[in-house]
Amino acid sequence: MLRKKILTSLLGLSLLLGSAASSFANDIKVTRISGRDRYETATKVNQMYFNKAFGNLAIISSGEDFRTALYGSYMANALKVPFYIISSDVLSEHITNEFRRLDIKKVYVIGSSDTIDEEVDNSLKNMDITVERYETQGSTATVLPDFGYEFISSKYPAFSIDGADYFAVVNDKKFPDLLSSIPFLSTLLREKSILTCDYMDFSKYGEYEGYSYIVGGFNSVPSSITTIADKPIGLTRRIGRTMEDGRGIYYYSGRIAGKDRYETAAKVAEAYSVVFDKKVSTVVLVDGTKYPDALASGTVATQNNGVVLLTQPNKLNSHTKNYIKTNNIKNVIVVGGKNSVSNKVIDELNNL
Repeated sequence: MLRKKILTSLLGLSLLLGSAASSFANDIKVTRISGRDRYETATKVNQMYFNKAFGNLAIISSGEDFRTALYGSYMANALKVPFYIISSDVLSEHITNEFRRLDIKKVYVIGSSDTIDEEVDNSLKNMDITVERYETQGSTATVLPDFGYEFISSKYPAFSIDGADYFAVVNDKKFPDLLSSIPFLSTLLREKSILTCDYMDFSKYGEYEGYSYIVGGFNSVPSSITTIADKPIGLTRRIGRTMEDGRGIYYYSGRIAGKDRYETAAKVAEAYSVVFDKKVSTVVLVDGTKYPDALASGTVATQNNGVVLLTQPNKLNSHTKNYIKTNNIKNVIVVGGKNSVSNKVIDELNNL
């Protein structure tokens, strides 16, 4: 009887230790940032990451038009300032409270009066906030205000690339590629003074030998639009110029693309280690089928040395899963509610 009790106890201890080892083996931290809607989600993001605003500046855009919202996110992430989305004609109380909390003195309003009513400008002026409005017709390069570009160019001098236009090209009519590439594109601007433009606007810049980067496959950005890379898809290391001592200054160029939106997002994430020589520590996970909850994801990624990856709402996408496992990601932040990224996806993450 005593021998049976000892064996039973040892078996129980073995099962307990096995369970503990299994739980400790998976040490991915998964958190969720979400509000009642896209607007509250964006506000929660800013409350989490900003106690002050550089230059007392904030950027706002419509939460009902992904193009202007993502242009606003691109600018805000390049400058590392708060970014808010609002409804078309109302400056809500929670936004005005945020501006008071951060002592905002100047706001860039992104979008025409069709997307954000001019009454919003008047509300801001009544708070003694200076307002500058930038419309989003054409390239994002025309949207970036002088304040932002002058700051970036003074802090991060332009990197000379012989024979290449200083542009990253993306199809801004398709939200998935634009959404997942916003942190990458804003980092290109901040660290290498490379502007972003919609491929439809390329003719405005005259003759070119090739752009620095393209994000998206041939169904997104046609093959007639090229980079100066040596291959149609993928990054190529090139020499920009040779210093007096004979050392070469190198850079990368190429089209970053996958077979679908999910793989393209993963390819953009993989480019960080090559282009910026950075190890990604965080994945920001969003719904790849709808954009509303994901509009604030760029801020979360920028503040966490992270990348934005996409998934289906009820199943963890295979390309996303593979990136997380291959790169040993230990921190995943889900942006959006359960209708955007369900608890089933979080369960899959916890079981990787």
